[in-house]
Amino acid sequence: ERGVRAEISGNQRAIQVPGEQDQLLAGTLAAGDRVDIVASLKYKLADVSPQAAQAGNRGDIERVASRVVLRDLLVLQAPKQPDVGSRLSSREGFSVLLAVTDSQAQKLFFVLKNGEWSLQLRPVTDAQDSPGSVETIESVMGDGLKQNQLRQLVYGRRLR
Repeated sequence: ERGVRAEISGNQRAIQVPGEQDQLLAGTLAAGDRVDIVASLKYKLADVSPQAAQAGNRGDIERVASRVVLRDLLVLQAPKQPDVGSRLSSREGFSVLLAVTDSQAQKLFFVLKNGEWSLQLRPVTDAQDSPGSVETIESVMGDGLKQNQLRQLVYGRRLR
């Protein structure tokens, strides 16, 4: 066994991920690097309250959230850096080969097909992870605001 096949075993899989130059860190990544995948996904919350049922509509609420969905993935093959005179745009012709477990492959495939995502390069030594979190419009816009400012964010005007 040589090449990529020699680098995976057991429940590990090699998956080729196509993407844009910036998403894949083309020109920055190298084989052997470790990356995380951050994703933003749209979803709907169904309003199943008695009031919505009585009115005859579910009143789905569209939401967006982002988070780091996979961590510490091994880069088996880095995307090729575009040639200076290349006709490829930043949206064409790039891919990275990652080592994932079979269960990570399912999550990665879901994100690739249903969301926006990007790779993040991890430090070579002493990489640490922050506690898991989910970011929404409320957390992005509301972090660090005082109570009156939060009310303004939620209600669209200042309350006295």
